[in-house]
Amino acid sequence: LDTANVAPATFGLLQTLNVDGNVLAQPLYLAQYPMPGGTRDVLVVVTEHDSVYEFDADTGSLINHRRLGQSQASGDVGCFDIRPEYGITSTPVIDRAKGRIYVVAGTEPTPFAFHTKLHALDIGTLHDDVTPVEVTASTTLSNGNKITLDPQNQMNRASMVFANHSIYLGIGSHCDNNAGN
Repeated sequence: LDTANVAPATFGLLQTLNVDGNVLAQPLYLAQYPMPGGTRDVLVVVTEHDSVYEFDADTGSLINHRRLGQSQASGDVGCFDIRPEYGITSTPVIDRAKGRIYVVAGTEPTPFAFHTKLHALDIGTLHDDVTPVEVTASTTLSNGNKITLDPQNQMNRASMVFANHSIYLGIGSHCDNNAGN
């Protein structure tokens, strides 16, 4: 960006896109991607309603939409920093060579049954390229106590990274301010 392409006549709001929930993740831009129906500039947007959208970045028209599950209700999680629900919070990652969008979705298919799943979605259709994987983790502390990922109180909020043919994601504590409990 410089003064030649950032000026009042050429810089500003281009369009408003309608989605079904809050957007906390950074939207991603995919230039000149071969999609069904032709090559397009694609804008990928994810929401806390566990939705993935693909828009034509030039026209704003909807290309694809997919909901990955029932999002987690803020009241069930017991934390209200993100309202009314938790779903896809972290910025996904794109592997252009494989034609995939990787996204982590927090779901609650039934009340108080929390899950965190990694999805590998086909860019052209948003169908699962492989079966979604439940994110699990545990470690044993030096005192012998074992701690295990709890998808109600820990979430993937940091952006994902694709490097060395691997997907990296960060899971951290969330709303664990149990002072006095």
